[in-house]
Amino acid sequence: MSLLWRRRRDLHQDQINAIEGLLPTGKYMLIGPPGSGKTSILLHRGQYLRLPPHQLANTKLITFTRTLREFISLSGDNRFPAELITTMRSFVDRFFSTYGVNPPAHVGNLVEANRTRAIAAIDLLDRHGRLVSYDALLVDEIQDLSFEELEFLNRLTDRLMLVGDDRQRVYEGGTTLELAGEICDQRIDLRHHFRISHDICSMADRILVQNDYALSEYCHYTGPTPTPPHSVGPCSRRAQIEALIASLDIQLDTYNEPGDLIGVVVRQRSDCDEVFEALEQIGKLSGRSQVFHSGVSNRHFSEECRICITTIQSCKGLEFRALHWLFAEDDAYLTRQKAYTVVTRAKTSLAVYFNNALPEILAGAFPPAAQGLFDDDE
Repeated sequence: MSLLWRRRRDLHQDQINAIEGLLPTGKYMLIGPPGSGKTSILLHRGQYLRLPPHQLANTKLITFTRTLREFISLSGDNRFPAELITTMRSFVDRFFSTYGVNPPAHVGNLVEANRTRAIAAIDLLDRHGRLVSYDALLVDEIQDLSFEELEFLNRLTDRLMLVGDDRQRVYEGGTTLELAGEICDQRIDLRHHFRISHDICSMADRILVQNDYALSEYCHYTGPTPTPPHSVGPCSRRAQIEALIASLDIQLDTYNEPGDLIGVVVRQRSDCDEVFEALEQIGKLSGRSQVFHSGVSNRHFSEECRICITTIQSCKGLEFRALHWLFAEDDAYLTRQKAYTVVTRAKTSLAVYFNNALPEILAGAFPPAAQGLFDDDE
């Protein structure tokens, strides 16, 4: 389940250049598709800066969600310990604590509340100066951070690496990569990716492309024999869960390499609880799953946790050998960016479950099964 590469020869030259080909000083923006190794590059870049000869020990890796923080922390070691990996919210909370004041109360939607906190933090810096300086800050998933949050981080360090992808925007109101680029000295674009099967890439391309870039054209998938993405339905919520259980029973045996996580993505937290309770009633599945989202604290990934149940918002940055997207039509506010993000969490197998009809965004992404055009066609 580690995000760290063990051997230099396993990396693409673009990845190596982003880790150690850039000067240790400066501010960089790294843009790349899902599966291009952006988060792994951040971890290795952190190791590179902390090790001799640079020895920039006070380097932090900042991410958006608690779930992703726990996922990345599995790869922490003495070169870049898990204690240096934090969420943006926790980082800002500790900043206010250093100044002996409370952060602004949470008002409005998440992005707006985070923007307000960042503005207040910048005001503290203007009035009282910098009490803590960081050797470097490495920031993941910047597409869901406000520009004010990025500007706040920029004020705390002379070494910055921002990583993101506009196609994986889950929250409305985040910064644009063009604005983020204004605080950086150089932009690095990754195009090749290595995690997602070609069929899943093609489905993602039908959902969203950007500047004519297609995932399927730069796919270097290696892994178990993939299966074509498929839909399950129409069927009731109970029938969807029963179909999920039948698939998990097989996939736990099929995908049994260390770190082969199976994901279940749903719209909201109560859905997570419903699925978890159903799985706990099945002998083979009992004790094999955990719920991960922002409302669950002190929950860690482990080798025993083969099945991760999470929400659309909390699945950002995660990766699964097989992915099951349940109750897909329940999200009335499903955007192409959200759908793209969920679909590209899958490496090898993807199933989308629905009650009455697939959302239009997804219906246009599934090719029909092979069949004749007319009833009497063979």
